[in-house]
Amino acid sequence: MNIALLVLLLVFLSLGLVVQAVQLIYNYRGIMATMRSIEAALLRAGQNDSRSIALIPCRVSASSWEEVSYTINSLKRSLDLGYIDNGIIVIERDDAELLKRMGIDRDDIEVLISKPDECAECSGKNRALITGLKSIDRNASGREVIVMLDCDAYHHPRSIFYASKASSVLGSIVTGYRWYLLRDIYSVLYNTVSSIAFEYMGINITRIVWGGLTAMPLSAVKSLGLEEKFREELSDDAVINREARKSGYRIVFCSKCISLTPSQKGFRSFYRWAVRQMIIVRLYTPFGFKILMLIYAINTLILLLPAILIAIGTPLQILVPLTALILGYILIGAVRAYISLKNYSPESIYQDPDIEKDKKLWKYIYILISSLRAPLILSILIEARISRRFVWRGIEYCIVDKGSRAIPCSMNARSYQPPA
Repeated sequence: MNIALLVLLLVFLSLGLVVQAVQLIYNYRGIMATMRSIEAALLRAGQNDSRSIALIPCRVSASSWEEVSYTINSLKRSLDLGYIDNGIIVIERDDAELLKRMGIDRDDIEVLISKPDECAECSGKNRALITGLKSIDRNASGREVIVMLDCDAYHHPRSIFYASKASSVLGSIVTGYRWYLLRDIYSVLYNTVSSIAFEYMGINITRIVWGGLTAMPLSAVKSLGLEEKFREELSDDAVINREARKSGYRIVFCSKCISLTPSQKGFRSFYRWAVRQMIIVRLYTPFGFKILMLIYAINTLILLLPAILIAIGTPLQILVPLTALILGYILIGAVRAYISLKNYSPESIYQDPDIEKDKKLWKYIYILISSLRAPLILSILIEARISRRFVWRGIEYCIVDKGSRAIPCSMNARSYQPPA
């Protein structure tokens, strides 16, 4: 290979390394600054007269017993501590008996049955959210904060407290995120994919509403028209994010609002979940999806460069600095994983003896895999790009309108009319 081209490659890799390091620092500083503003808002809150309501859409039969138990227990603890005033769980009619066995017979928890006629094209989760929001709206005083909790995670009471109070005082949409307890290879893989979002939450333009826990004033729900917007959509988080951006609503990431989530067993389950996550990104942020594909294609190529350069007989004086730069990319990936462990693991955040700890061995494996994740993420992105259907909570969805949206495949093709 031409020496001039190799030198140019050396310069390109050096600049790329600097850009990644700057982005890492800028993102981390942004997350810490936002958390300080949330804590300052809590000090200003005092005796805030807003009413906090936890809204939980729950497809019990499509979740594991562990997942639903996590959620119910966190709801009960938050109610007992006075961090929220009421809880609403919206289930499917055939899940009523399963939920009874979990012992939620108390006055401050209301169980509603999701109404099938609310929407034909939306997901079951969005249908449940519409049912719950309508119930709240009928009794609203105007000072409510809605805390939407996914029914497959443990939402620490202090996470719920931070999110609901910050949303009330700041008048903003407050989003948390997820952490998969590191106890086996599957949880490591789930976190390796999931924690990509942490790398963008500190920068306003790339911050998203995504996963686990979201709090917002009821007034925001109304002004964004979410009840109507949910009717034709698969995702709730992505719709909230899109409508908030369009309306100029502030989105705040709370780094102490991380929901502890158990991972499913099996590589196949992990891969289907990861592809589905990336399909949602593809459907709702197509430009962002293309950027991700480009980033991980380049990063995968960078990891393969030493082997390629050795194969073509690259001079040692060029090969050594190039290899050192590539090791720098791997090191940045390891630092990102370390930051995630230190700042987003619920064990690190709350020091709560009731929270199971990440196992030390799997922490190290998480750092290692995260630093070398590019080929894995690229394969997931490629699969998400070519997929035409996927399964979510027991329902198969088909991607329609030239890859721009998804509807339940059970809908008759003749009855579906693309939006004008």
